[in-house]
Amino acid sequence: MSASATALRRAIHTHPDLSGEEEATADRLRNYFVELGFTEIIEALGDTGLAVVIPGIEPGPTILLRAELDALPIDEPNQFAYRSAKPGVAHKCGHDGHMAILAEVGRRLADKPPAAGRVALLFQPAEETGKGALDVLADPRFAQIKPDQVYALHNLPGVAFGHVITRPGTFSCASRGMHIHLRGLETHAAQPEQGVSPGKAIGELLRLAESLGEKTEGGTGIHFATVTHISMGRKSFGIAPGAAHIMVTLRSEYDEQMSAMINEINTGIGEICS
Repeated sequence: MSASATALRRAIHTHPDLSGEEEATADRLRNYFVELGFTEIIEALGDTGLAVVIPGIEPGPTILLRAELDALPIDEPNQFAYRSAKPGVAHKCGHDGHMAILAEVGRRLADKPPAAGRVALLFQPAEETGKGALDVLADPRFAQIKPDQVYALHNLPGVAFGHVITRPGTFSCASRGMHIHLRGLETHAAQPEQGVSPGKAIGELLRLAESLGEKTEGGTGIHFATVTHISMGRKSFGIAPGAAHIMVTLRSEYDEQMSAMINEINTGIGEICS
């Protein structure tokens, strides 16, 4: 990778942006591609996204290469010089690396354009929330790209440097987040029988989530649930809780299994809370 793409990646890593707030990251990328001489740049695509369209010498198909713009709401534990400068925000999913890869592709295509067709470099916003792809597709200007083929990649820790891993069928699981809000009746901690605590329901819902699949590949593919957040009641020793919030991430290799898990957890919620 060139020094310019490496420097860009480190600047992006130092200044991460959360989903839907990627204007500064998009500006860094736009400036990089403007310096390379590209002029067909679609800004604010899908709100905060960016697309760079690189024409070939002859007519032909349009190939779209995709990366993500956003970082995670997580602290940066590393101590290297280009660590995140934003408390509570960091590139811990590798999106800065994905952007650098596309930046390097753009640099090489600036020196040697496609022989035919076009290459579109798409920097998609809000991948972590699942909102950005829909916003990009809904943007009328996406029609200017009209890709014939779309390619993307994701970093994979543990693979030897310089290797690319592929497999037939799906590579990564689909992901869907669920919010579960439980509402009972708050009361004094000395008289819990006067209220309705969500505590027991939380325990049963945790067991339900654990039963939804395993992180192993079986006849129906990989499918499992991860409880990512639980909050219940007030931070007080004197009040028995009356409300709770659970966040669950469902992951599945196939749409059918995702639908089955959604139905199972919705049915379970109804039975547990009835």
